[in-house]
Amino acid sequence: MQPIFALSFEYDEIALLFRWRGNRWRVAGLVPENSGELHSELESLRRVAIELAPANFSVKIYVERFNVKFESFDAGLTDASQLNDDDMVAMASSHFDFDPALNAFDWIITDSRVQTAMVSRELLAQMESFAKEFRFNPVCFGALCNRNEFNGEPFFGMTSGAQKILGPGAQIDKENEPPRILGASKDWQIVQ
Repeated sequence: MQPIFALSFEYDEIALLFRWRGNRWRVAGLVPENSGELHSELESLRRVAIELAPANFSVKIYVERFNVKFESFDAGLTDASQLNDDDMVAMASSHFDFDPALNAFDWIITDSRVQTAMVSRELLAQMESFAKEFRFNPVCFGALCNRNEFNGEPFFGMTSGAQKILGPGAQIDKENEPPRILGASKDWQIVQ
């Protein structure tokens, strides 16, 4: 299962994204983070989402890129099938400072290099709280990135309230491709 909406926090804007094809997204609306009318403008974004898909209204939260720490190291591996997250945390911890209790973590192997993405669990909790406050039904976390940073979409897991929103036992699948934003404003990456 994948949410068909995302809230992205980039370039001092909050964007409501609508899934277009695969992991490509259309901008359904933007609100400046410093807006004097933040509450009413976010409520307007929420109404847009409900109009587009009233039965499936939940969002992925995309963390601001500058809050994600990307690291890579040579692991001498080309096959990750025998590795689990605990193995990778141990490997990553030997290459850079990393505390899994404080940071959510994702990894991928590309051409024998391990690419990692880390973000503060405290920040994820704050972003989930913000999205809940404005009734956006947040269910998982990801990050926007370039392939040279992470050859896929960094996935930081489900939100603490995801099971309540989606139902018991619901799972969210990790995206294989990096997210791309279509039809975006100013600094957003435009994909043709």
